[in-house]
Amino acid sequence: MDNLDPYLDRFSESGRRILESARNETRRREQNCISPERILFVLMTEESDLFNQVMQTFSIDPPSVRTAVEKRLENSRRHTGTGLRIAPDTTDVFRHSMDRARSEGRTIVDAKDLCLAFVTDKRDLLVDILQNPEGHNPAFGNFR
Repeated sequence: MDNLDPYLDRFSESGRRILESARNETRRREQNCISPERILFVLMTEESDLFNQVMQTFSIDPPSVRTAVEKRLENSRRHTGTGLRIAPDTTDVFRHSMDRARSEGRTIVDAKDLCLAFVTDKRDLLVDILQNPEGHNPAFGNFR
């Protein structure tokens, strides 16, 4: 089962492109779990201008984020079951993105909403990635 399909109708073309790329990259690496780091990685590579602009707006060094995300992806969580798993924290990123879109009167999430979700999330997911590039939050469960 591919747990990403129910989300697709809630995303604009740019949002879907990010989700599809995250799905493809996850499968290519045979990791079977879409993590926030994977979403960030795709934003950095496919929406680099947007990513850099958002990071700089919040005084965050884009190369530092890239380094931390790449380290996290080296030891990415794994889901060994069938299908593709969406990490609970990724679902939280999706929710926060939707909240951002709704706050602007939209019902569809785009790539910018996804990017902004990382820098405005109250749980400080991006801060955790930057401060713990080698580690994983135990709240993510047993994906390894």
